[in-house]
Amino acid sequence: ATDALGGSVSGSGNVAIGYKSMTAYTNAGAIRNTAIGFETMITGIDHGAADNVALGFQAMKLNTTGSANVAIGSYALDSASAKSYNVAIGYNAMKGATTTQQSIAIGASTLDNLGGAGAEGFVAIGHGALSTVNSNGANHAIAIGHSALAALGSASGNTAVGASSGISVTGGFNTLFGHNSGNLITSGHSNTLIGYEADVDAAADSYQVKIGHYGIIK
Repeated sequence: ATDALGGSVSGSGNVAIGYKSMTAYTNAGAIRNTAIGFETMITGIDHGAADNVALGFQAMKLNTTGSANVAIGSYALDSASAKSYNVAIGYNAMKGATTTQQSIAIGASTLDNLGGAGAEGFVAIGHGALSTVNSNGANHAIAIGHSALAALGSASGNTAVGASSGISVTGGFNTLFGHNSGNLITSGHSNTLIGYEADVDAAADSYQVKIGHYGIIK
């Protein structure tokens, strides 16, 4: 395809297929990268990125020195320039994540607004999971399920497993397991809720433990 690999003649083991993919990588340290798609990995002027896989329209577009990333899907991981060890699969997965590393985002629009220096260790699986996280204060959050922890911004220590679990949570240290679990929580923190629609009594409630839809221990 037009200009694939461009002037990148020093690095070894690279594969670039698609319009302008990897056109700017001229550093000998740019090795073992696979870039497939329109403008994939287009930005790395004189930088040494290694062992990346970028597949999809503008996937890893702004990467310069980040290594060992996997980005599959249009705009996947397209804003990070120097971060490594991420897996982003799905349309817009980690699209706006400029600083994260060692994170996993699987599903459309997962982790797509993440910023803040030192962001790391996120796991987001399911459409829209952790889609509004914007700070390293929420490092190591785990959200598995459609829209799980979709409103979380910067609070730490949250784990939500199940579709729409913790969908409005902004507080920290909540542990939620089950479809729609913790749906009432906003600023509440330190809750443990297990089971279908297991929930607190009010949005700001904290330190509640509930197992099942009706059972509760406070």
